[in-house]
Amino acid sequence: MDFTLPRAATGRRGFPKEAMVCAFIVMKCEGFSQVTDLVDYLDNNRLIAHYCGFNIMEPLPSYWTYDRFLRQLDNAELKAIMAGLVRQLYEPGIVDASLGMKHYSLVV
Repeated sequence: MDFTLPRAATGRRGFPKEAMVCAFIVMKCEGFSQVTDLVDYLDNNRLIAHYCGFNIMEPLPSYWTYDRFLRQLDNAELKAIMAGLVRQLYEPGIVDASLGMKHYSLVV
């Protein structure tokens, strides 16, 4: 995926925002409704966590880290990222966006 989010100018470095967004995409793809399910899934599937962009040799984000990230994330930024991803997947025919960008389905 090709996107970047602005970084805070001060404070502890924390987890990459792009990795956090990727984790939420995994959550959506896996059909998890709870962040706790995502935390458990990534903790038990370190390869997926690595593909999201986390350093799997260090502790992964906690529930509270995801919760704080969601509260601070601008919803417009997330919508723009998701729309861009759908466009990238639509071009090679991986998703069907014929119903519009709000409604899409994976082509299997």
